[in-house]
Amino acid sequence: MNIQNVKKTRSGFDADINGSRQYGITEHSLFWSSIQNWLIKKSNVPEPEFTKAELDKQLIAKADRFVILEMDIADKAINAHDEGASRVISTKTKWINYKNKLRDYVQLVSGIRKIIISKPTRPS
Repeated sequence: MNIQNVKKTRSGFDADINGSRQYGITEHSLFWSSIQNWLIKKSNVPEPEFTKAELDKQLIAKADRFVILEMDIADKAINAHDEGASRVISTKTKWINYKNKLRDYVQLVSGIRKIIISKPTRPS
């Protein structure tokens, strides 16, 4: 049996077995004993579920969603100040500064999107 590209997942393993990708290999699966033998006999180490690049991409996507949501909240707070609303949170200046920090949170550096500063805290 030819086993290659074994990847550890939350519930078990994914692997290329005899040229075909097999997903969700668990202790109840047909290929479980083959994977266990591959791990033990050959001292092989499976790849992690997510590579560092995949984890970084997920983190940036989460940060982008955070920025979009918080920019909308900040815009509404600034508009409330501009309209003279009686129940406003913090000051207009703090909200503007918050928006600037949100813009700085994720930036493009040498062609790669990176988190530059610590996560901004919403004015209270």
